Amino acid sequence: MGPLPGGLMEPSMVDGLIEKNSLPDLLTMRNRWALGAALSAALFGPPNPDDTQAQAYGWWYNDHGGSWAQTILLPGERALLVGMDRDKSATYNLGIDLSQGIPDWAAPFLPSAYGDGSRPWWGFAYVYDEGAWWHRDHGVPDGMDSDLLPAVSMRNMIDTAADFLSGAMDEHLGEDDPREYAELDEAAVERAVALGPAVDRATLLDFLLFEELDFDAAITTAAAFASTAVVPDGMVALPYRVGS
Repeated sequence: MGPLPGGLMEPSMVDGLIEKNSLPDLLTMRNRWALGAALSAALFGPPNPDDTQAQAYGWWYNDHGGSWAQTILLPGERALLVGMDRDKSATYNLGIDLSQGIPDWAAPFLPSAYGDGSRPWWGFAYVYDEGAWWHRDHGVPDGMDSDLLPAVSMRNMIDTAADFLSGAMDEHLGEDDPREYAELDEAAVERAVALGPAVDRATLLDFLLFEELDFDAAITTAAAFASTAVVPDGMVALPYRVGS
């Protein structure tokens, strides 16, 4: 890898894929994903099957508006991240084959066609290998650079926490409660991210503020992210669907 004019560096590449260096490492992503799931459970209760949550071999995210993301943990400290931003995944609208360039060790876990043979609803595919995320540049937005997924950046995570705090304020039944006008404690959100699946009631309450929220569901939902397993060697299909 050498310098380009102006001091820029050529992008790192693995098997023809370009490094996506704006994405966090796998552990940081897991911790943020766990917190996002916990926030949803705090407001709405234990997750239904299609809600954001840990899965047997990875993590599932659903905004219930047509956008989704899913991480599958693979042997050798590898992973696959696939998903769809309903509004910003131009790759889907253009019919781009997202399987191009995906390594053999990840390809079996890409979304498959629906039962009627129609194309799966997905717009991006990233693989995690050698401690970094990699993807193929298709020349159009794939949706990953949007604000879809709280786990991809701390800014997204804080904005998501602010949205859930606003929802908690709207649901609070007290009158003239100064907490209904409080600003989000961003440092408390960062502490919660650091705990990840081990996040506790006190840390969540530091920024969600309202005791009536379902903190038991939140803690249980986050804790499940510590039990996610790596896909066993030799498994080429998950016991649940990849994609929405």
